Amino acid sequence: GLLGGNRVSDKHRTVPPFVLTLMKMKKVMFEKTSKNVFLLNSLLFLCISSVSCSSDEGGEELPPASYNVSGKVEKGPFVSGSTITVQPMNERLQVTGEMYSTTINDDLGNFTLGSKEFQSPYAELMATGYFFNEVEGALSNGTLTLRALADLSDKQTVNVNVLTHLKYTRMRNLISSGSSFESANRQAQEELLRQFGLEKYTSKDASQFSIIAGTGESAALIAISSLLLVDRSEAALTEYLAKLSEEFGRTGTFSEATRSQIRKDKGKLVGELADIKENIVERYSSLGIDVSVKDLVSFV
Repeated sequence: GLLGGNRVSDKHRTVPPFVLTLMKMKKVMFEKTSKNVFLLNSLLFLCISSVSCSSDEGGEELPPASYNVSGKVEKGPFVSGSTITVQPMNERLQVTGEMYSTTINDDLGNFTLGSKEFQSPYAELMATGYFFNEVEGALSNGTLTLRALADLSDKQTVNVNVLTHLKYTRMRNLISSGSSFESANRQAQEELLRQFGLEKYTSKDASQFSIIAGTGESAALIAISSLLLVDRSEAALTEYLAKLSEEFGRTGTFSEATRSQIRKDKGKLVGELADIKENIVERYSSLGIDVSVKDLVSFV
């Protein structure tokens, strides 16, 4: 569930000066009428209760926990030497100051952060590097940055891909508006896949999609990744992703102009799907991995 602010124990709660003043007044007036004592007692109780309530408003904070974060970064797969940073965040997705970094250790996009202590289970993952361009069948000419938001108490394996990237801004905006992480994540995923006509794949979180799994979710990820890249350089892809993220982040939809562009790109992509499938299978075969890819036509 959502984490709240610190619960302040009685031992460490600071009594405000005005409460101390009331306590002194009570002592001085103790010999006065019982009515005055009653009124002061009542006022003192209300003040102390107010301090207690204001201290506890945020709810109970969970103790720090260690998480062993790992996963894959895939556009096509990011290559060895690509960097990934993990920033712990609080329940409002504000960074807490720490930052951990590592590098992708193979050409399959795999990374392992190792066991790290987090004050809260929420984190932002950001990967930057070269990747296998599945449309061209070659390594990219430029780098790409992809992001993901994760609740590590739910899953410590987090894959970073174009879907997690496109969900990022939308989730932040929903949480800023009061949604829980779980609710914002679910809503953003449903809205995003609906934009591509692939809402049937919303039950599994995008951070668990991988292009090598051979599932319908894998094919959906490949289709969307390729659709965004068709007829675009890596620089143009970065620009396009920024535009899509901004539009989707605000409303949970794409503009009519963007939807029109997606329809045009789908028309171009259909004739390339067989080659894309072959490029992916051959790339992983060269890395010693046998990969099965579903017929992509039904995912475009």
